[in-house]
Amino acid sequence: MKTFNEVVREVSSNLEYWSSYVSRRCELEKEDVFQELLIAIWNEYCKRSKVTKYFIQKKLQFAVYRILENYFSSNESNLSKIRIDESFDFEDIKLSLSVKRLEESQIILELKFRLSEKSRITQMIFECLLSGMSIRKIAQKLKTTHSNVYKKKKEIKNILEKII
Repeated sequence: MKTFNEVVREVSSNLEYWSSYVSRRCELEKEDVFQELLIAIWNEYCKRSKVTKYFIQKKLQFAVYRILENYFSSNESNLSKIRIDESFDFEDIKLSLSVKRLEESQIILELKFRLSEKSRITQMIFECLLSGMSIRKIAQKLKTTHSNVYKKKKEIKNILEKII
């Protein structure tokens, strides 16, 4: 079993990223967000005997969602602070859509419907992205180039932006 410090070391870059992400979008201090995320990791660590890096990363995303939801539900005028620009990745878009009160399942259903008009490979890439696979692993699985997967990911991102 990994120690808590080992688990935190494995996801330290994720902690830094999500702390910065939330503090840029809210009037919260980065250190406060960092502490909240550490508490979320600790809670999951105590509940389970074995935790993986992927599992903790997903739990961090849920914790970020809860922090943003609490922040924006307490002050509706803050919704205008979230914007989508080219630097966002797939997970960022899912979070910002969630904050705008759309259910993730509705977003995924709408996206699947719009992707039904696209190629089969685009649909398969979307499914792999939902499962948390990296671009290179998707390329290996689908026996295509990672640049092709990246282009399809951008195509999916553009469709998501239209849903908003």
